[in-house]
Amino acid sequence: MEVRKNRLFLGGVDVRELVETYQSPLYVYEEDILRTRAYELLASITYSDKEVKYACKANTNIEIMKILHAEGIGIDAVSPGEIYAALAAGFDPADILFTVSNATAQDMEFARSRGVLINIDSLSQLRLMGEKHPGSDVCVRINPNVGAG
Repeated sequence: MEVRKNRLFLGGVDVRELVETYQSPLYVYEEDILRTRAYELLASITYSDKEVKYACKANTNIEIMKILHAEGIGIDAVSPGEIYAALAAGFDPADILFTVSNATAQDMEFARSRGVLINIDSLSQLRLMGEKHPGSDVCVRINPNVGAG
């Protein structure tokens, strides 16, 4: 991003030209910045066996998700729609984690049927998974000192 003669440029393109071409409102992202930040994040964690997940509830733009995928970042999804978007963006189910806060049994079944690991945060959800799919893999999220059950 830069300003030249009181005009904003993103990726070397005048923002006014973008608005004239694509109308407003318009969201513009600079791919090189996304890639740089992904690289910096991954490089800053020196633990060798790491997985970095993008909480796509922040932005489910499939093109952004494709860039993050190419940079080696996975997805943390909170809904079946986000799982669908991540799969459409080219993520392997093994690179998606479904964090099920308040998810229904149908939501969890959707994730499981697509090979996505479920991140459970309540005993009732753990019980449900155990009843429906005994022996299946799950993640368990523990929130100490939080009264969510």
